[in-house]
Amino acid sequence: MERNIEKCPKCENYTEGKPVYSQTRQMTRAAVKKGSSQLIGAGIGFFVGIFFGFVGCVPGAIVGYVIGLLVSSSSTVNDVTDSVDQQLYSSTLFRFDCPRCGHTWQKTYQNGADTVPDAVLEKQKSDLVQRLRGDASACITGAVVFGLTTAASAYYCLSHESSSTYTKNVWLIGDTEVTDYNWMWWFLCLVAVVCFFAAFSFVSSVVSKKADAKAIEQMSTDEYRHSAYRR
Repeated sequence: MERNIEKCPKCENYTEGKPVYSQTRQMTRAAVKKGSSQLIGAGIGFFVGIFFGFVGCVPGAIVGYVIGLLVSSSSTVNDVTDSVDQQLYSSTLFRFDCPRCGHTWQKTYQNGADTVPDAVLEKQKSDLVQRLRGDASACITGAVVFGLTTAASAYYCLSHESSSTYTKNVWLIGDTEVTDYNWMWWFLCLVAVVCFFAAFSFVSSVVSKKADAKAIEQMSTDEYRHSAYRR
């Protein structure tokens, strides 16, 4: 369900409306939501049943029922419910309760209409840009930490041998070659590989988040309103 925000006519505080459904519409939404969750649960339960064969009918039914309960409040089920609701009803009544002055009013909106004021969108856009830049800074820290760990581990591996072989005199056998493995070398070699890919991932995230922040900052309010970044 789309968000509808209006400025309070008394104190001019931006207030988000809550949809008000009739009893028939509430029953319709509840039926669609229950049916969607049960369908998802039944599909997963069916595949569980196939995996276990005929015996899997019981565990499949149980798993399907449990998953149906778990996904009943998921975004996927809610999206399906809203989609069916908007196909059946062309408009929705919204109730606004101003948290500042307590003024209450109602207004009917056509479903699918985007009524969020430009000022609210600008605030959302600014907050998103700041969040992306903050995430980029955190990723820089992660890249530095993993980069230094990679360098230190690689330095140890380059300056030490992974194993050493020497001749040892064994009673009744004579001279024989013995190999001692430097397990610290192998461990730090693994650490270096893992940390290298982690550092690369953080660097990629930094580039991506900074690019997104720059793109959003350069958008007009109307462009941001219809962009995927707002979702």
